[in-house]
Amino acid sequence: MTGNGPSSALNDATQGTSPGVWGPTVDEDKRRRNTAASARFRMKKKQRDQALEHSFQDNSEKVIALENRLQELEAENVMLRDFLLEKDGAEKRLEVLSKLSSAQQEEKAASKETKPESTKPEISPK
Repeated sequence: MTGNGPSSALNDATQGTSPGVWGPTVDEDKRRRNTAASARFRMKKKQRDQALEHSFQDNSEKVIALENRLQELEAENVMLRDFLLEKDGAEKRLEVLSKLSSAQQEEKAASKETKPESTKPEISPK
């Protein structure tokens, strides 16, 4: 639809065949919009990459902190288990000593029953 006259210039400008009085051609406008879109995409990608890097660093720090906490809790767990085992051992030793002590007391009581009582008179307080 290329021809002579003002309407043909309008058609040429909208078809992108030649620059006209109405501004840049369709191809130039498309190229400019594409360049702007590419710049926006690159900027968004850079921001997304920076956000991911920041998130990665935060998560790495959290992992290190959690691993340290895990080590602390495992050490505390070992210490408390040892403490309980010592306490259980001490309780068992006390139980054995208590049984021995009660057995010794029973033996003393049994030996007192077999011994004759002394014939000393009781002195009453005045």
